[in-house]
Amino acid sequence: MIGVLIPVSPSRKGQARDYQIYLSHYAVLLIRVEMALIYFLSGFDKLITEAWRNGAAIFSVVNLDFFTNPVFSISLDKWQLVTIAWAVIVFELAFSVLIWFSAFRKYLLILGVLFHLGIVVFMGLVDFGLLMIISYTIFFSLKGEP
Repeated sequence: MIGVLIPVSPSRKGQARDYQIYLSHYAVLLIRVEMALIYFLSGFDKLITEAWRNGAAIFSVVNLDFFTNPVFSISLDKWQLVTIAWAVIVFELAFSVLIWFSAFRKYLLILGVLFHLGIVVFMGLVDFGLLMIISYTIFFSLKGEP
């Protein structure tokens, strides 16, 4: 819905053009905030959930027939389950904060693409993984943006 504010027509002349640029930058900022909140809330929810902290959530996901790719048969030890679970929690919480710093942005986006490609390959959630990867384009710099 916020995307309605991003103009797609040719830019206007004079002061109207300035308003169009401000509106466009504001809409992009709102979408970026929404993306950061998605990651923060997801990471925070995992952090307060015992099943994520002890790796049981990863064990459950790995053993669901309809959420896994039948090509892969994964058998993980307890420490691997816990490590993966905490890596997901740390990534999601870190993404929500560090994405605002240009020094970290490129690395977070690369890590995020790898993270979501892992979801595509190992869990078979192609639509979700690809949509999240595509949504990262909102973090590319806009023309005239500092």
